[in-house]
Amino acid sequence: MAAHPENIEEWCYLVPHLLSQAGWQSIAEGQAVSFSHCKCPWGGSLVKLAVLRVKVTDPPEDPAHILVRPESRAWGASKFSETSPEYFAVQKQFAPGDAVVHRWASFKILRIFAVLLGDIGTELVQNHFYDPASAVELRVRTRRNYPQTGDCAQTLTSLSEPFEAVNFCRPHSEPGWCDVYHIFRVPLGLNLSKWAAAQFHEAMESGSKVVQYYLNRPGIHQIRQLDQEFYVVLSMQSFKRGYPLLPVHSGQGDHVTRIDAGQSMGLTNWVRYDPALVGSHGFYLSEYLQLFTERIGEHDVSFYQTLDGQELLYFQCVVAREDWARIEDRMRDAYLLQKTAYRRANGGAQAPGLGEAGAARFCHEVDFTSLEARLSADAAPQQKVQVRNTFVEVEREAHDEVYVDLRRERRCRTVMPASAPSSIAVA
Repeated sequence: MAAHPENIEEWCYLVPHLLSQAGWQSIAEGQAVSFSHCKCPWGGSLVKLAVLRVKVTDPPEDPAHILVRPESRAWGASKFSETSPEYFAVQKQFAPGDAVVHRWASFKILRIFAVLLGDIGTELVQNHFYDPASAVELRVRTRRNYPQTGDCAQTLTSLSEPFEAVNFCRPHSEPGWCDVYHIFRVPLGLNLSKWAAAQFHEAMESGSKVVQYYLNRPGIHQIRQLDQEFYVVLSMQSFKRGYPLLPVHSGQGDHVTRIDAGQSMGLTNWVRYDPALVGSHGFYLSEYLQLFTERIGEHDVSFYQTLDGQELLYFQCVVAREDWARIEDRMRDAYLLQKTAYRRANGGAQAPGLGEAGAARFCHEVDFTSLEARLSADAAPQQKVQVRNTFVEVEREAHDEVYVDLRRERRCRTVMPASAPSSIAVA
């Protein structure tokens, strides 16, 4: 099995004992800290640093917000650069808590792990040490309240190196304390030399100090506050009389509804929204509002159907608070026109409202469709192909139907290639 996990749900699926003591072999043990390893299902080994009962100074009310999203961390890296030197910048945002980032850092603990345990990614290790020459490009995904309420996890994947890791926090029953796990993959297997026994203990203790610093570093309280206010949850009331409408130019679409009240904004013509316009099979508020704002001339804003790795119900979505504040007035005026057009098109006095929601409402099903597809693709038998002179030889499988006399046919079936290379190639 070579399929790699893309989020914490898939990590837990592929490694069911991820956070338990069972299934791991000890490397070093200390007071409230341990270092262990196990075989990685997709190759190499996994190493786990477990730091128990970490005190979090001035913790958030919801323990699931102990770790901050990459976009909030990027803000903090800029805001508190003098007291907490770190370069951390978002390069591409996929969803709240899910982004590609460029990062420089000065945690030498990763260099120590690489020396003691084996290669965990040459480029990554070099650029997490002092005075890096360039930034590491990482995909960071945040997930809250999984697998238990109050949990918080982030998966980190290098886009250029074979580095994969998880940062995981689980709250204690006593407020303000948590268990922290840092789990990373060593692609080529471990190097557990006896000479390094003392160094393993030192690395474990250094890792514990890094964890405590990271959760209580300068400015983290302000970063957590920003993180909890970074997005606005929007919600649309039920639309039992059909999908809401979209503005169109004159003459576009069928069944156009015209309202004179929209002349001042150039929004006199409206048509029924169809999910097929965005290639969807059902209504999702994020897709509707994305198209709606583009139709009214607001292009620099993004609406998301997921929040911290969880899919919102179809009638909710999120938008960055800063973007919403910028377009809110124009959006409100345009949406009031939509309600007028909706009532004109349907008759009666009802039209779906749009406003900020008090809380996000999520779909609770965990979808492993993507993982199952990747596992199936990896498990599919691959034919072995070999070029011999000017023929490509395809190795037979045991279940293949063969219509030749094997006593007379010494070679496998052959097909003429488009061009015959001079050297042997294996598919």
